[in-house]
Amino acid sequence: MTDGPTPRRRTTKKTAAAPPETPPAGSDVPTVPPPEVTPAVAAEVIEQVEAEEHAPESGLLRTVLAVLIAFISITGALVTWRAEVAGSEAGSADREGTIVAVNAQGARQQAEAQARAEARAAQRAYEANSAGNIAQKVRDNAQSVGEYDAANRRFLQENGVAIKLTDGYFILDFVEHDEFGYVTNPEYDVQGRVADLLAQRQTETDSKRYFEEADHMEGQRSNLYALDVALVLALALIAIGQVTRRRKAAIAWAAPGAVLFLTAAVLFVVVEV
Repeated sequence: MTDGPTPRRRTTKKTAAAPPETPPAGSDVPTVPPPEVTPAVAAEVIEQVEAEEHAPESGLLRTVLAVLIAFISITGALVTWRAEVAGSEAGSADREGTIVAVNAQGARQQAEAQARAEARAAQRAYEANSAGNIAQKVRDNAQSVGEYDAANRRFLQENGVAIKLTDGYFILDFVEHDEFGYVTNPEYDVQGRVADLLAQRQTETDSKRYFEEADHMEGQRSNLYALDVALVLALALIAIGQVTRRRKAAIAWAAPGAVLFLTAAVLFVVVEV
């Protein structure tokens, strides 16, 4: 074994990779353009960032708006139902008033016809009583038997008519008479007798109160429908706020709707009370 020179290992020096050379101007080597970002992509990224920043607050706001929408829907249904009930009650009151007016008119016509018939009977009783008084005077001053008999027959006839007519043909309470029941004044209280007959028949004649009630219920229905329109507008505003992504814009839409809803709810209570 002989000693010889130790062979040297070749070492290679690593060099960093050179950056790509930029082609000289005017060369025919194609250049790769940087990737383009479209407006839609940029808007989506911005919205994602905003959503991430405001996610907890936006979720709470949307929950509140959803609850408000539910309350408005329930209140609107209640208002609509009450408006329909008020309209039905207005129609019923109007029909009842018409029936009362027709019945009262018929009852009054019957009562007036009866009162006038009694007035004619009272008039005839007064005439018979007057004729009987005249015949009585002639009889008392008769100069002969024939004249006395004729005057007496006339007196008895007229006196009998006067007495007969007082037996249910008219009411002495509505005509002037003496202590014996003979009519002394032919003026019969027709209107007083009509009122007495209507009271006896217990006929309701006040149709005005039914028509006033109908007008009141009709006005209440109109007010309720106006509140219904306000609730629809409030619902629309809050719904727009719910679908709006920006928190400030959502609040700007929903706040007027909430105020309108509260106002309509208070007015609904006032109208019902």
